[in-house]
Amino acid sequence: MWPLPVRNLLFLGKASEQKLLHQGIRTIGDLAREREANVQLWIGEKPEHR
Repeated sequence: MWPLPVRNLLFLGKASEQKLLHQGIRTIGDLAREREANVQLWIGEKPEHR
């Protein structure tokens, strides 16, 4: 699963995908290896998902 592009993630919209791509996150594996704090900074955190 890790080599798949981040756009294959359920509930990841086009805007969030573009933000991740801008940070060099292209695959699910790239995202899995990244620090959670960085991802929250880049795409935000929905209050109901805490």
